Amino acid sequence: MTRKARLFPLLASLLLAALLLPAAGVSEIEAGYFQPGEIVQADFTVISNPGKAVAATLRLVYDHNVFELIPSNVATSDTVVLMDMSGLREGMVFPVSFRIHPSAANGVYRIRMDLQQAGDINEKPVVDLMIDTVCVRIGSAPTPTPSPTPTRKPATPTPTPTPTKKPATPSPKPTATPVPRDYALSSKVTVKNGKTTVTWTDSENLGPYQLAYECVNGSAKQSSYWAGANEKEYTVSAKKFTFNQLVPGYKYIIKLYDSKLNYTSTVITVPYGGTYKSNGITSNSVKVTITPKYRNEKGTMFSAKELDADNMVSYLEKGTRFYGVRYEFTIPKLTSTLNCFVQIVISGPNGFTELEMFSQETFDTRSDSRKYWLTLAGDRYFQNMYEKNGSIASGTYTIEMYWDGLLVNSSTFNVK
Repeated sequence: MTRKARLFPLLASLLLAALLLPAAGVSEIEAGYFQPGEIVQADFTVISNPGKAVAATLRLVYDHNVFELIPSNVATSDTVVLMDMSGLREGMVFPVSFRIHPSAANGVYRIRMDLQQAGDINEKPVVDLMIDTVCVRIGSAPTPTPSPTPTRKPATPTPTPTPTKKPATPSPKPTATPVPRDYALSSKVTVKNGKTTVTWTDSENLGPYQLAYECVNGSAKQSSYWAGANEKEYTVSAKKFTFNQLVPGYKYIIKLYDSKLNYTSTVITVPYGGTYKSNGITSNSVKVTITPKYRNEKGTMFSAKELDADNMVSYLEKGTRFYGVRYEFTIPKLTSTLNCFVQIVISGPNGFTELEMFSQETFDTRSDSRKYWLTLAGDRYFQNMYEKNGSIASGTYTIEMYWDGLLVNSSTFNVK
């Protein structure tokens, strides 16, 4: 049974700038003069990127009483997530749109970007990425005062020479208007036997392409993963990719990089296909038993009386215990041998969601029912939740099992 490969382990938050304040001086980039209520599109420039960042989360640092960031499919009201950052090359310019509040006071405002996370293509943290500032002036541009016409003594007229006719200069040929690149992921997906296919367009055909994904579920910060177990599996030349790791009914951000590290993304929802009912299986016939467990740093397994969030965190910080559950399911007698694509996903009360396993499996219980199990499901899940969110949520957790994209069993367990 295969687990997924991590993309971008937890990276330390890195501050590039302080607050947005009325500026006494002039910033590096002038956005111009704007009136209250107008929309500003500010062009931010990458001025230094020795670490060659390819992925980052940027937050526009601004005063809510003055500016309001305009959301998009990759921006919430507070965050800009790589709006086509194109590998964050030095000198690259990317636009961010925001609206001036109608009640905003006139003045000069200097806007910076706050870098939350950044990593290079080898998943190493980048600490030296710098984004230029932008100066926005609220109010009317000053009207220039005309200079007085100087008085001059009358000059002695000189005879005007007879002009010689020069040959006509040929008019320059009109230049063609460049056509913008069509580079975008489609939000529409197709699902077959539990595997989800995404497609995209690229008018410049800058393949091969690399993909990553991140679940969008609840309030928790989620982990990002490459769309395969190794580099070969998430690098494709065609403008489509079939995921094994996307689960029915969940939303995901899909991230696409071309061969020059130009970036685009979209949010998709994987359609829910319903419950599995075939080969003698009904919605209640696959029984699941969940037992709290933990292993020590040497890999030895132990039973746990219960799962306690504070207790789990204390051992995770020491690296001496890794908690999860034994997930055991019993398949009843089947009418024929079953070969199917199996996915098991865990979701917490804060929405933190990860695929525990995905694998093509064969079940043969024609003669009698049989038990199968995962020895310690959730050990990496709780580690990742703690690394991304700084805590383990208490409450009810759900484990779902899908065969060929259809729900076979949904069970719960509690963390105190």
